[in-house]
Amino acid sequence: AFTQAEAASGRDHVQEYRMLAAGGRVVWVRDSASLVREPGRPPRLRCLYVDITERKRTEALLAGEKVLLEMIAAGEPLSNALDVLCRTVEVLGEAGMRCAVLLVDGGRPREGASALGPERQPCWSVPVLGVAGVPLATFAMSYPEPHLPGEGDRRVIERAARLAGVAIERVRAEEALRASEQRYRMLVTNIPAVAWLLDRDGNALFISPNTERVCGYTADEICRRGAEGWFGRVHPDDLPLVRRQFDALFEGGGTFDLEYRTLHKSGRWIWVHDRAVATYEGHGTSYVYGLYSDITDRKNAEEIRALLLNQVITVQEEERRRIARELHDETAQSLASLLLGLSALGEARTVKAARGQARDLHQVATRALAEVRRLAWGLRPSVLDDLGLAAALQRYTEDFGRTRGVVVEVETAGLDEDRMPAAVEIALYRILQEALSNVARHAGAGRVGVRLRRRAASVAMVVEDDGRGFDPRTPPTPPTAARGLGIHTMRERAAVLRGALTIDSEPGRGTRVAVEIPLGPERA
Repeated sequence: AFTQAEAASGRDHVQEYRMLAAGGRVVWVRDSASLVREPGRPPRLRCLYVDITERKRTEALLAGEKVLLEMIAAGEPLSNALDVLCRTVEVLGEAGMRCAVLLVDGGRPREGASALGPERQPCWSVPVLGVAGVPLATFAMSYPEPHLPGEGDRRVIERAARLAGVAIERVRAEEALRASEQRYRMLVTNIPAVAWLLDRDGNALFISPNTERVCGYTADEICRRGAEGWFGRVHPDDLPLVRRQFDALFEGGGTFDLEYRTLHKSGRWIWVHDRAVATYEGHGTSYVYGLYSDITDRKNAEEIRALLLNQVITVQEEERRRIARELHDETAQSLASLLLGLSALGEARTVKAARGQARDLHQVATRALAEVRRLAWGLRPSVLDDLGLAAALQRYTEDFGRTRGVVVEVETAGLDEDRMPAAVEIALYRILQEALSNVARHAGAGRVGVRLRRRAASVAMVVEDDGRGFDPRTPPTPPTAARGLGIHTMRERAAVLRGALTIDSEPGRGTRVAVEIPLGPERA
């Protein structure tokens, strides 16, 4: 119809269309027609046919490539992109040809795009290789009946296979990048340390989300405040050193590995260990990566240990002074009286006088012995060495209950076997003393239960009262040498023996102190 219309108007024309070639192949031709007029003869058309099948295939394949790359850039699933590629090749191929891409995973093919179908048995395929020559997939073609692809189909398939390789590698690289980013985010989010990125002015460009667990502020709250969000929270006494070492990072040769105090959102000061990891240049400015972690517990423990050591030294000196004073004021005087009495006894003139003097000396000696025993008991109860832990606990709790007006119930089990190591018995005895001392000072309890059980590999003790209790979530007042060291002392005694001490309490519900100390082969 187009040719007739153009010829009727007397115009030369060019058109492109498909024709059926010998053997049933479909080819594209470019038909250039010109009108020939000769005198005495009717007008005729002179046509020139040019086979443009390869050009058409190339244009169609380029269009398909464009669509494919746009789909990959848009994040479309790989199967959808490969399906578009297969449809493009099927249009360009011989009649009845169908295509499929089977991805290779671990050396084995798996589902890809455009299944061939069980009824299409005759199949021909080419490998899809990556840049490094590693097989990524197979590009398969099938025909309704046994048939080898023509030269044109081969060229199209080879080009499509290269394009499929590019698409598969691009998608897999993006998947690997996303997986790597996900793992990095999981690492940065879950490690106890907080990762940060600052510029040289102190503006926070990135802070890992777990900063909220450490300092109470969210990453967004810190970043929005610029340098003030970072340095504005540093303790005034520590700020000069922090700024000086931070600035030195960007001047070359400086290090940044500090422990300093920073303000928690709750208003309390916490200790952090902050260290720079790397610096780099980018976008015309300098940046630094780093990590910081909460070391408040460690710092408190160090301070507590120092206080404990100071307390131990103080107590030792006080105890020495007390013992020296009592030895001088009481025991020494009793012994002096005994010596004078012995001298007098030697000068007695009658047996009756000697007997009277001996009775007096017996009373002096008895009193001196009692004083020595009292001093020894104050240093260490002999019942602990003589009769064991159970008897020592029973006697101490009886004295405590009688003097404090508190009902104390003691229950022991498993202590009839061989004695435990002396260090374990002493630690449990001293922990009980401290726990009952806390009950007397703070609990206002009317009843206390003490349970001591020895197992095969450990020994456990629980001291539980019905007193007023407390909220363990409330930050405790910082301990001093004069007060607040009781709980820490108990924990230290347990920790020295690789044990653990826990305290459970609730306002109005009493307090439970539990300690468990392992009894290894060297201790059992």
